[in-house]
Amino acid sequence: MQKAQEAILGFVKSKNDANYLLTEVKRQIVNFDRGLIDQGELEACRKMLDAALVQRSNWHELHITYGQLLLMLNDDVDLALQYFDNALKYGPPKSNAVAIQIKLLADRGLYDQARQRMKRLQKRIRSRVLGKLEAEILIKTGDSEEGFAAAENLAKAQADNAATQLWYSKIAQELGKLDVAVSALRL
Repeated sequence: MQKAQEAILGFVKSKNDANYLLTEVKRQIVNFDRGLIDQGELEACRKMLDAALVQRSNWHELHITYGQLLLMLNDDVDLALQYFDNALKYGPPKSNAVAIQIKLLADRGLYDQARQRMKRLQKRIRSRVLGKLEAEILIKTGDSEEGFAAAENLAKAQADNAATQLWYSKIAQELGKLDVAVSALRL
């Protein structure tokens, strides 16, 4: 990553350029994940992102990264959600950022909003990106049939996963499909 950052610096010619600042923040995030820096050092990344946003306020990557940084700092979830919303406003949806946003909304019980964000994900990747959450959101927003189908597809894809089968059985039971619930537990 350091080499990539040096290449960017060679191109942009300034450590204050938004591209360079974004790369530095991402490098620091990786270092934090690896335990190479502490939360105080990670906090300094906010100033870098603020400076980058002054230069390129409509760059969706900066907004995604800022939302992720706020979550890593255990900071304001509402503000992180706002940055993720801005990212969707300014650029194409990135499945990982949309998935984070959906999870945050669902964790807060905001299932209708989570479902609206879920529509931004291609249907074919929803299960892979959201897992059980896709079915749960669909069911919580009144689409039991589609939610059950999503749960069933996930259960089939993870037929050897006992936790998934137990979850699927509970979904089936909640929806009154007792035969399915019992058979899921037999696997």
